[in-house]
Amino acid sequence: MTISMYIVVNRGLKMSKGKLGSQIVHGVIPMIERLSKDKNREYLLWKNSGEKVVIVGGSEHDMINLLERYEGGKEYFCYDVIDEGRTEVRRNSMTLLVFNPSASIPSEIRGLKLY
Repeated sequence: MTISMYIVVNRGLKMSKGKLGSQIVHGVIPMIERLSKDKNREYLLWKNSGEKVVIVGGSEHDMINLLERYEGGKEYFCYDVIDEGRTEVRRNSMTLLVFNPSASIPSEIRGLKLY
């Protein structure tokens, strides 16, 4: 059983590597805080098995659909990262989605191309 954390990056924004790295941190930190507070079982397994992260890309349309479906979910959920518009991208751009680590990744997420 492989447990993975998926991150979906907005392909349309063309962020630099530095910008993308900072956006990932902005999304992963609150996810980890929530999971460690809740003592989420899959998070603990993920943490002790190499912390596999898969970064895929999607369109803004894909991301909105995923957010509508998984935001606030109980077993599988995500956080969105919205940029403040200070540097490379326009204000209020959805830069990425961070999903909780899971062994059961929905096909609509697994099917996205690697970033």
